[in-house]
Amino acid sequence: MAEIIQSQNGKPQLVKRNFLYQHHDYNKARTRIYWRCWQRKICNASITTNNNLDDFQIFRDGTAKHLHAADPAEIEVKRISNRVKRRALESPNETPSAGLAATVGAPPEEIVQRLPERRSMRRMVNRVQVGQRPQNPKTIQDLLIAPPQDVTLRGTRFPMYDSSVDDPDRLLIFASPESLKILAICDMLFSDRTFKTVPQAFAQLFSIHGRFMGFVFPLVFALTTRLTEDTYSRVYEQVKIKCTELGVTVGRAGIDAGISFMMDFELANMNAVKAVFPAVHVKGYMFHFDQMIYRKVVELGLKTDYETVRSDIRQDVVALMAVPFIPLDDLVDTFTEVTEEMDERLDDIVTHLDVHYVRGVLRRRRRVAPRFAPAIWNTNQAALDGDHRTNNAVKAWHNHLQHMMVIRHASMWRFLENLKKEENEIHTQARGGHTKIKEPVNKKYQTNQRQVEQIVRNYQLYKDGGDIPTYLRAIGYHLKAGAPPTVQEPDDPDSD
Repeated sequence: MAEIIQSQNGKPQLVKRNFLYQHHDYNKARTRIYWRCWQRKICNASITTNNNLDDFQIFRDGTAKHLHAADPAEIEVKRISNRVKRRALESPNETPSAGLAATVGAPPEEIVQRLPERRSMRRMVNRVQVGQRPQNPKTIQDLLIAPPQDVTLRGTRFPMYDSSVDDPDRLLIFASPESLKILAICDMLFSDRTFKTVPQAFAQLFSIHGRFMGFVFPLVFALTTRLTEDTYSRVYEQVKIKCTELGVTVGRAGIDAGISFMMDFELANMNAVKAVFPAVHVKGYMFHFDQMIYRKVVELGLKTDYETVRSDIRQDVVALMAVPFIPLDDLVDTFTEVTEEMDERLDDIVTHLDVHYVRGVLRRRRRVAPRFAPAIWNTNQAALDGDHRTNNAVKAWHNHLQHMMVIRHASMWRFLENLKKEENEIHTQARGGHTKIKEPVNKKYQTNQRQVEQIVRNYQLYKDGGDIPTYLRAIGYHLKAGAPPTVQEPDDPDSD
C-alpha cells in the first residue's frame, strides 16, 4: 500500500512499505513522476508513477533495491506531522494545544522520542493557522463578517444583527433562527455579561439565556461597545423584531404575558427590558445581593470579624444576606425590627439596604421608592416554588466559554468560531432530549438549597415564636454553606 504525504516544506513524498521517496523528476511528456529514496546519498532505489497524485499508479517499483532497512517510526512521525498541519489548516482558530491533542494521540515510546518538542509543534501549528485566518480587525470599523464566517456550522445565518461599520457604538448580535424559536418557548429568561473572553474592540459579551424543558441554555449573544441602557434596549428591540419576523414571541406565551427575567442588579439592563417588554417580571440574582453586602463589609473594615465563626458581626451579616427570604408582606416591618438589634458597626450597611432596597429615602416628608424595589430581589416565593434564585447555570456557561477560548480577549475569528461550536452544541442538546446535559451545581449546593426551602416553609413558626433572627441566620448559614461570596472580578465594572 502506497501513500502520498507532505514534507516539512509542503512538497509531496511517496511512502511504500515504510520506505520514503522524494520527488526527483518528470519524463519529457510530464506524464510520469520519478521518485528516489530520500537517503539518495547511500541508496538509489526508485519508483515511477503517473503524475496524478490524487489517484496515482505505480509503473515501476524499485522497493526491493533499497540498501538499508525501512524506518517505520520515521514514517509515522511524518504522518503525525501531516495530520497536525491538516488540522491546523481546517481549524485555523482552534488552540494549538487542542489541535495537537486531537491529532497526536498516544503514540508508542519510539515515536514520542522522535517527535519534535511540544513547544516546537505548537509554534508550527500557529504558523500554519496564521496563514489561514482573516486578518484580525484593528478597529470596529475594520470588522467585516463575510462568508464563511457569517453562518452556523449547520449553514444558517448567524449574525442576527449588525448595526454597521459606520456606527461608532457598533453592536453585533448573534442568534440562529433555531435559537430564537427555542427562546420563544422558554418559561424563564436570564441575562448576564462577561468581559474576559471578548475581542479587544468590544466592551462585553451580553447574553440572553432561557430555561427550556428544565435546563438553561444560552440563546442570544451580543458584542457591545457600550454598557448603557440604550445599548441593552437595542439588543432587546432587535430580538423582538427578529422573533416577530419568524412568527414567534419571546418566552412561553410571549414575554408580554409576564414571565420572569433574571439579571444582575444593573439598572441600565433592568430599565431597558422593562421598556421593551413592560409586562416582564424583573428579578435580580441573589448572588449579587449577597455580594453587595459582602463588599460593604470589606469597605467598613469588618472582613476579619465576618470571617470569625462565633462573632456577632458574622451572625448579623449572615442574617442580612437572608433578608430576601422574608415574605414581601412582612418585609418592611420585619427588616426594621431585626436590624434595630444588630451591631451598630453595621449601621452603614443597614442604612444602605433600607434606602436602596427596602423602603427608599424620605424627602420632604415623602418616601421616594428604593432604587431596587423589594419585588426585584425578594426570593421567598421562589424558594417555596423551588425556582431559580441564582445565576449558577449562567455563570457555569461563562466559565465553560472562557475555558474554550483559553486566553483573555481572543481574536475576533477565534471568538466567533468557538461561539459557533457552542451554538451548534446547544442546538444539538436542546433538540436532542438533554441526555448529555449535566447540572452545573454540585450535590452539596443542591442539599443546601433543599434545606433552605424547608426552613422557608416553616417561616410562620419562627414568626409566631418571635424568633425571626434565628430564621434568617438558619437560611444564611446554608447559603453556600455560609461561605463569603466571591468579590467581583477587577475588570467587571458592575457595582451597586
